[in-house]
Amino acid sequence: MPTRTGWSVAGAAGATLLAGRVFGFIELLIIGVTLLALVAAAFVLTSFTPLRLQVSRSVRPARVHVGEPCRVVLAVRNDGPRRTPVLNLRDGVRGTAGASLLAAPVERGGRSTAAYVLPTTQRGVIEVGPLTVE
Repeated sequence: MPTRTGWSVAGAAGATLLAGRVFGFIELLIIGVTLLALVAAAFVLTSFTPLRLQVSRSVRPARVHVGEPCRVVLAVRNDGPRRTPVLNLRDGVRGTAGASLLAAPVERGGRSTAAYVLPTTQRGVIEVGPLTVE
């Protein structure tokens, strides 16, 4: 799925192609075709090079009393051949809307962490997961 920047470049390519056609400038047509080719190449590159991530979750502390702080730390390791884009980590938390975090791009072989606080206002077991990464 193209990003907002990808869609913007594709829109600019379409506008440039249209302007080149309307005004008869071959240079604008060449720029428009080049922009479309760049978007297509980026789409193919990202589609055929999947991300290889290892994500682990740790809950600290594992047991808490009502009202005590409890923190979930998500650790992301990039095992892929290239840098990741900004990652959107969504972790389901039963009884809530869940947690949604943005993780900075991770270099090849690098690590990144993100954390959030669990709600501990009620007694009982809080189910966490599943985690999705976009």
